Amino acid sequence: MASFAQGAKMLRVTPVHLKEREELEPLLVDNSDVIERGLKVITHQLMTDSGPLDILAVDFNGALVVIELKNCPVDEHLDQGLRYYDWCRQNISGISMAYSDKFQIDPNLPLRLMLIAPSFTDLVRRIAKYIDCKLHLVEYQAFEVGRRRGHDLHRN
Repeated sequence: MASFAQGAKMLRVTPVHLKEREELEPLLVDNSDVIERGLKVITHQLMTDSGPLDILAVDFNGALVVIELKNCPVDEHLDQGLRYYDWCRQNISGISMAYSDKFQIDPNLPLRLMLIAPSFTDLVRRIAKYIDCKLHLVEYQAFEVGRRRGHDLHRN
């Protein structure tokens, strides 16, 4: 917790734990530009053979982006993300056609995998170095200032 003065008022900055599906996911779905400029959410909670994919998006170039969210560091984060990535890779033509009326998806561009969490386990960081796909580890911090909530994302 930190405090700072703003004018004559003292504001308190407090770290906040976000609920994954109820708070983090809607925040990112509604504000996808905070993840990456030009990123557009295609859908979220898309059912796959491995369960619901958190967020499926397309970047400014037309590449499909698979986004897996966690609200705490877990070793299974990368494994789960790779299963969704693989499903999307196998179904990229169908995905491109299904959403072609709203999004410009180029099925010839390599898919990207983005993992978003407050931090990552040592195991995830070690294994991520050997993954042969466009993988981005994005850390976020959620905080409360007074009664307002905020967030910050940064890539590793």
